[in-house]
Amino acid sequence: MTNTLSLQSITANLAMIMETIQDFQDVQDNHLLDYLGRITSLQASAIETQASAKYWLLEAINIELTRQANAVKEHKIPPSIAKMRADAMVRDWHYIYEKCERCSRAISHTIDSVRTKISYLKNQQQ
Repeated sequence: MTNTLSLQSITANLAMIMETIQDFQDVQDNHLLDYLGRITSLQASAIETQASAKYWLLEAINIELTRQANAVKEHKIPPSIAKMRADAMVRDWHYIYEKCERCSRAISHTIDSVRTKISYLKNQQQ
């Protein structure tokens, strides 16, 4: 099967990623290259974290749709309603997945910001 991360690992990774992103505000100019290395190395972790969150989100939706199908049996529920209800029932996983997506984007934006700041500082020195 897959080697997905657990909820605990996903949560820990998100906390680490968010903390590292927030650290950018306090990075001294002479430590920008070190910080760039730290934030860049988080990209792989962010990708794995997001993929695992997506896996568990889809697993939770599948379980909920199966539960609904077993509960209603002969009573027909429109598929769109069943899907909306399933999404609502697994809202915690939607939240986690959305947070993973935002962290992945924030890493990319932070890397761009660090590079811009480094370029600016280089220009100032010349």
